[in-house]
Amino acid sequence: MDYHGSLDERVNVVHSGVDNEDFHPRNSCLYGEGISLKHGIANARPLVLPVGGDWERRGVRTVKKAL
Repeated sequence: MDYHGSLDERVNVVHSGVDNEDFHPRNSCLYGEGISLKHGIANARPLVLPVGGDWERRGVRTVKKAL
């Protein structure tokens, strides 16, 4: 809203619901190896974890081919 200069009563802000501190990239370096070991995931491999449905629209097949 700051970008546009005013807060209009007609605008509803919907937050993503994601805690940016919990899901900050630095946490991968801090906790990634331990979590990978705990769940038996090879640490050097890329990990993609799609959440929710509609995988076709999310491009999961395309990402799988790319990896």
